[in-house]
Formats: sequence, C-alpha cells, structure tokens
Amino acid sequence: MKLRNALFVAAVLLNLSILTSCSTTDPEPEIPLADQIEGEYVGDSYTAGTKLITLPATNSDGVIATVRVIINKLSDSEADFIIVFKQSKAGIENSSRSQSDTIQLSKNASGDIVGTESHGYSLKYTNDTVVLDIPNADPSQSLSITASK
Repeated sequence: MKLRNALFVAAVLLNLSILTSCSTTDPEPEIPLADQIEGEYVGDSYTAGTKLITLPATNSDGVIATVRVIINKLSDSEADFIIVFKQSKAGIENSSRSQSDTIQLSKNASGDIVGTESHGYSLKYTNDTVVLDIPNADPSQSLSITASK
C-alpha cells in the first residue's frame, strides 16, 4: 500500500512538472527593425524652419505640392530613405528626389525605431508614422517631414 501511494504521488508530481514546464506564452521572435519600417509613406506635413505646411499644399498660383517617403531595407538593422517632392499644376508634374546614407536602426526607451545617418539626418518611426529630421547649420533651413503609411 505504501508503494502504491508513493507511485501515485510520484505520478502526480511528474504530471505537474510536465504541465508547468511547457509555456504557451513564449514571446514571438521580433520582426527585424528594417522590416517593420520598410515601405512607402505619404507626407502629412513638413516644417521648414518654423513654418508648418500641411500636405498636400496648394500655393496662390495653384501649384500642388506633395511628399512621398520611401524607406528601403538594406539589412535587418539598416535602412535608407528617399524623399520625393512633387509639384503639379494643370496636369504638369515636376519632382525631385533626395536619398539618405545608410541609417543604423535601434529602439529607444519608448520602443520607437530610431536612427541617424552620416549627415545627421534622423528617422523616428512610431505606429506607422515616420518623422524625418534634416538639420541645417541655418535653423531656418532645417526640414522635418511627417509621413504615414
């Protein structure tokens, strides 16, 4: 009888250890940072110096200005971006492109994806919105672009 009780207790303990050793809350592996931000974004606004411009913007001559931001994955933790400024009027379009150098990506304390490239251009990504800051020695020439997926 003592042997039967000992075997029963051993079986119960073995079952408990099996049940508690399997975790169903194992975290999913994190998607690489560059994969999380890669893609095309539509400009919501930009700030030139201290002047905020909401996009799309139309000037007094009827020229419509828009901005697209394209973020390209270079590796799991590196990206670059292309800014496409487009102006159009009466079906005629003119665009210009600027491309950043490689940006090393990381997460800040708030969980945002951030990075800075060799010219000081910086990127911050939060909730499908990217903010690009392009500094200039003359603060009135600095540019900040906010764009969303």
